[in-house]
Amino acid sequence: MLRYVYLCLLVFGLSRWGMPIHDPDLGWQLLGGDWILKHGTLPPYDIINSLNTTWHDYHWLAQILLSSIYATGGFFLLKLCFGLFMGAFAVLILTIILRCSGRNHSTLAAAALGFVAYSFIASISSVRPQMLALFILGLCVLLLESKHCSYRVPAILGLGLLLANFHVYWIFIPILWFIYELLPGLMHRPIRIRTSSLATQALLISLGLCTPYGTSSYALIWDYLNLAPTLRATIAEFQSPFSASARLSALLVVFAALLVGTFNKRRWLAKSQHVSLATLGLVLGCLSIKYLGIAGIFSLPYLSRALRSLSKTRAPDLLRAENTYLSVAVFPLLIIGLCLAIAQFPTRQDALETEYLEHRFGLGICQKLARLPLRPGASRTHVRLLTNFNQGGWCRWAVQQVNPALDLRVTLDGRTQYVPDQRFQDAISLFGGKAGWEGILNDLAPDAVLTAINQPLAGNLAKSPRWHEVLRDKDFVVFVPSHAL
Repeated sequence: MLRYVYLCLLVFGLSRWGMPIHDPDLGWQLLGGDWILKHGTLPPYDIINSLNTTWHDYHWLAQILLSSIYATGGFFLLKLCFGLFMGAFAVLILTIILRCSGRNHSTLAAAALGFVAYSFIASISSVRPQMLALFILGLCVLLLESKHCSYRVPAILGLGLLLANFHVYWIFIPILWFIYELLPGLMHRPIRIRTSSLATQALLISLGLCTPYGTSSYALIWDYLNLAPTLRATIAEFQSPFSASARLSALLVVFAALLVGTFNKRRWLAKSQHVSLATLGLVLGCLSIKYLGIAGIFSLPYLSRALRSLSKTRAPDLLRAENTYLSVAVFPLLIIGLCLAIAQFPTRQDALETEYLEHRFGLGICQKLARLPLRPGASRTHVRLLTNFNQGGWCRWAVQQVNPALDLRVTLDGRTQYVPDQRFQDAISLFGGKAGWEGILNDLAPDAVLTAINQPLAGNLAKSPRWHEVLRDKDFVVFVPSHAL
């Protein structure tokens, strides 16, 4: 029966290949990968944003992967690979659960927890480096649970080195090692911490140095933790699940109830690493939607053992008939999953995906913009395009696809690292047509402006004799200064 549970989770994971390419960051990540592959080095300056001088491109290795996939098969292959990846992720989740549950596991409890944990992961899933980072963290948890694995330490070090060049989540690997290898020793025998464990911890903490940016990797983590308040309040993924989704809130409440309801001092002393890891995951998940994937992975070891204990002590009759219940539940779910996977299989007609990107991110109008005879303003060697947070990265990529010779850079592009909070506040005032918008526009002095038709800025510029409309579609409009015509 277990093989059917695996298969069921696999096909539900595969069905994610039908998701639209909707991540606001993917545009600039594809652009970064294209640039690195073309030049054979990392960008020495910010090739995307007109207001930044340098770019700490900590996603560089993931960008190369994403760019290579797109160059080979377009959006079709990106989506196909994403579905295969999510299927592998679902299998990894169940494998971790079974590893943590031990030999006398309940397949029914494992299957239920597997679907819940997968729902956490799927709720924040999209084609982005963060998903690769979460998968690597899941592999590390599996290795740390495998105490007798002879290659465990070098494998974790290797995964840490890989992740350090994929995503800022590499910092969780030394945290995982501390929780698993050092915390139990500190609690029971504080003096007898093995030198090898301390040495490995030191190596893992040093992973940040194994990137092209060296010590700046640690400064990036600090900047990541001190996110601009304006951005945290306006971008959905940085908000708490309790203010954004009733379903996710309910899952977190159930998670917290299981953690509190099964906690006792004896279990804490015996498995302090599981309790600590689950608590860390719960706290992070409550803080931000972005960390729900972390919560889903970090909760698995504790919840696997807790549910096994509960099923044995409080539901023995259910366990005796679990194969019957599994048959009733798994086979219909398997059929549903197969139908979803088949129905959601991506099509090679990229036009459908392009239409979505045009509506959401202005991809089409930016491709037309690339053909205009735009000239940079005084004292600049590049064209400055005023953009909002979500459109900038995709627009810059679209321009590069049509006219690689045009050095166009945007004012906001979806990145948050080292961007002053004032810049986000100015964008809100400017595109929202609030008091002082004209002064902000004059200070930025863009060579062109991209704005959604329904934003107040579009109406303000249409009334101004200093600006002239040059492009329009059903969602976006482009203005240039009248003196540039």
